[in-house]
Amino acid sequence: MIPTACSVPRCPHSAMRRGRCALHHPPRDGYSPQWRAISLAMRRAHPRCRRCGTARDLTTDHIVAGGSDAAPNLRVLCRACHAVIGDKRSRRRTVRVEPADVESDEADDEPRDDERPAMRIV
Repeated sequence: MIPTACSVPRCPHSAMRRGRCALHHPPRDGYSPQWRAISLAMRRAHPRCRRCGTARDLTTDHIVAGGSDAAPNLRVLCRACHAVIGDKRSRRRTVRVEPADVESDEADDEPRDDERPAMRIV
């Protein structure tokens, strides 16, 4: 196989797959090289799970999901604790909406077609 140039204009690197070099090809697992470096630095600085204390199978977790990658928003957890916390977060995000019990001042209690019933978050 003859190496070819990266398909990104002005990139001097050789293509690895799909015409792009490792720098310009998105990783298969979705994690960028920048995130990998941040995560590795966090795991080196904090070699134990913050929740249970184990030193095995560590990951880096965002305290505020979708927040910044700065150290104050990151913590090191083992995969088991990360899964538990991730499950709690997903259950917390589930919002159930039910019709609110609203007293009507109008004589006619039938809602018109253009009115929506009041809703409340439970």
